[in-house]
Formats: sequence, structure tokens, C-alpha cells
Amino acid sequence: MIKSYILIICSSALLTGKSIVINDVYYYSDPTGISLHRPEMDHSETLILAEHDPTTNDGSFDFREIVFYIHADPSKNQKYIRKSSKSKKKKKTKKKAKPYFSQYGHWSAVHDSMFSYIQVKDDEWVGREFNLVETVITGLKKDGEILKKEERLINQEDIYFTPQLIKYFHSISTSPENDDKYYIIYINNDGNEVVLSSEDIFNSNSNLVYDIYSQTDQIGNILNPLLKDPVDIQINAGNRNYKDVVMTIYGGEETEKDIYYFCAVEDIIDETAIPLLSRSSALFRYNQYAPMFSFDGSYISYITQTNNEFELNVVQRPKYNSAGDCVENEEPDNNSFSTAKHEKVGNILTYEDLGIDSFRFTSYAWHPEVNILFYVTNVNSEDIIRYYDAESKKSGVIDTGTLSNRYISVSPQGNYLLFTFSGYKDNSFHFINCEHKDDNTNVNCCGNKSTGHKIGVAKLEIQ
Repeated sequence: MIKSYILIICSSALLTGKSIVINDVYYYSDPTGISLHRPEMDHSETLILAEHDPTTNDGSFDFREIVFYIHADPSKNQKYIRKSSKSKKKKKTKKKAKPYFSQYGHWSAVHDSMFSYIQVKDDEWVGREFNLVETVITGLKKDGEILKKEERLINQEDIYFTPQLIKYFHSISTSPENDDKYYIIYINNDGNEVVLSSEDIFNSNSNLVYDIYSQTDQIGNILNPLLKDPVDIQINAGNRNYKDVVMTIYGGEETEKDIYYFCAVEDIIDETAIPLLSRSSALFRYNQYAPMFSFDGSYISYITQTNNEFELNVVQRPKYNSAGDCVENEEPDNNSFSTAKHEKVGNILTYEDLGIDSFRFTSYAWHPEVNILFYVTNVNSEDIIRYYDAESKKSGVIDTGTLSNRYISVSPQGNYLLFTFSGYKDNSFHFINCEHKDDNTNVNCCGNKSTGHKIGVAKLEIQ
């Protein structure tokens, strides 16, 4: 039995009188019961990547392996890009595996079968190495489990750097005819943080987005300390007039993290940093982080924290015809964010609740074609998926039939909602790719409810 869920959304703009329908729900699991994390779907909507830790059954959060599924395949038909480290004679015996293939896999928004990831290699002589790698999946090898691929190192070809650690990267996709561009935050061999980009506008500045250490005193203290410890950087891909930016920065004694807005990506300095929430705002909290632009750049979402309460909020972005107009009208102490209404979407489940790495955990995501976001929240001790329409300010529940939901993402064309889960509500419910979907119960289809987190993929239809 396949359930259909209709969510009526009465938007005043894009979705007037429209509805979102979820009918086909697929699932994918690790054959050995290992938890899966961070599922994403490629632009062609035929490949799914996720992460797991092949050395543990609970998916502990260390450097992990990226695994793949072909969409609509049987649920446990897992693919790899390298040979498994497990011995074929004794499954419980493992060879000493190098963490060659690692974490933070992210598909291109416009190129089919292309993704980038942070590669971690342990070398006997030089120690641990990090690379940012762009990969194109080209097919299947003879054994059917290993994917063919073409790879190139971004930090050796597009922009040259030798990282001691790559903390963060963000890719920008503009069109199928153009290469993706990258923004990277890494630690260099001197232990200093560096923010680089492969965008052409930074070529004349050694690819530096901004120089954290450009101004220091005689004993090395940074004279512009506001932006010295960046967490992430998000470029507004929906703004066709100019490239504005939001950044999360580690704060000082008063705050853990703060969010700043910049009118132009090429003008990121302390003096142009506009706080998304001023210290005098009633919304200001000890911790604010995870900003994202909506698909057309009209809205900025972010999370705030007070003690153990986390809230998802949305605010309209200031709109101008040019970056110059934005700079002229928006000031750190007098700006649109201080007068605009910040809408509370609702409480949200975050990485802080689970004690894991913030970059790995995705608790909300925008739809790529409409200003609707999806997020995970806890209601009556259960982690459920909800939606919020920023245009109409309407919200509702998305009932996928699954429990303990995590890791939200939306496919680049907006046709699928991806998440992970570890249980289901109804023993008679069958996913569309169940091997035993004609059985009265779904035990053979879905396996033990308590065995690891699996991937759920729900077909979205906007009517």
C-alpha cells in the first residue's frame, strides 16, 4: 500500500491555490545496518549519495566514506567509488583502510552526475593530507558495485593551496555551460584561516575573498578582528544584479556565533559587515548560525539558540538595483534588518541536539524553485518534517510515515525530498522500491526498525 499526502499551501504569490503532493516514497539502507547520513540527489535525479562510517554500526562521526545508490534500485543495492576495506573471507575482519574517500559530498546544482567532496589521505611520509575534489560519475565497472569516475583536484588546478585542514566549502552553479565555482575556508600550514574562491573576480588578489591578516600591529595582533574566525559563507545565487553574501563568524565573550550580511562579495571587510541581528534586537540570542538564501534570494533563513531552544527564522533581504545602492543605504548601525520583521518559522532540530558537527548536519533546506523550506522539528518526543511557505507564511506537516527523521535536502530540480529515518509508523506501509511489497507487513521490506538510519526519498509534486 502506498500512501499519498496532500499539503494545501495558500500562497499569495507563486503557489496561489496550489498544493504539494507526496505519493511515491522510496527508501535505501546500508546492507550491514550502518547508519546513513547527509543524503543528496544529483541534478539528473538518478543518483543518490550519502555518508557512513564503515568501521562502526552506529555511524560514529569521524572521517567517513561516501556511498551511492541508483534511484529506484532495490534498497540495499549500494555503490562505491573504491573497493571496500573489508575482507571478503571474513566480513568482520577489516584491512587497515586509508580514509581515501571521505566526507561532505555535495552534488552540482546544474551538472548531471558531478559532485565535490573533501578527500582525506593518510600518507606514510607526509601524514594526513586534505584535498577538495570534483568528480564526475561516468558509469559502472564490471563488478557492478564500483562506479567509474573522472576526478580533478580543485586545490591543484582551479586554485592552488595546500591545506592543513579544509573546514568548509561552498559550490556555486550558474549554468551547464560554465564550470562550478568554489568558496573554501581552510587552515594553512601556519595554522591561520584562509578564505579563497575560484571566482574570476578574485584572480587578481591571489584568489583571496578577504585577507584576515592584512592588518596587524607590530606584535602580530589583528587590527580588524571581527571577521577573523569564519564558519561558513553563502553566496546569493538568486540575485541577478549583484552578489551579496551572508557569513557566520565565531563571536567573542557575548556570543558563540554571529551572522553578517555584505552587499558585495568583493567587498568583505569589517567596516561593511551588517549584522543580521543587532545586539539591541529583541531577537538577538547567544548563538545565531546556519544562514541560507531562498531560491530567488528574496529571503534569508537562519537559526538562533537560547539555552537548549533552537528556532528557525526568516527575514526578507534588502533589494536594490546594484551593489552600490545597497552599500549606500545599508550601514552596520542603520540597516533594513533592524526594521524588517523576522518571522519565526518554528523550533528546529539541530546538530547541537545530537552533539555532532554543524557542517555535517542539515536540519532544513529551501526548495530550488519556490520560496518554501522544509525542516525537522521535535513534537511530542518525535522528530517530524514540516514545511513553511515564506510568501504566504503558511506551514504544515509532511507525513512520510517515518520516524526519527534527520538530514533534510531537496533535489536540484525540486522533484524529491530526501531525509534519513530510523523507524516507521505503520507495519503495513510499503515503500515503492520494497523487494517484498506484496507482503502483509513491511518487516522484510524495511528491516528492523532499530537498525541504523536509512534514507527516505519522497516524490514532490506541486499542483
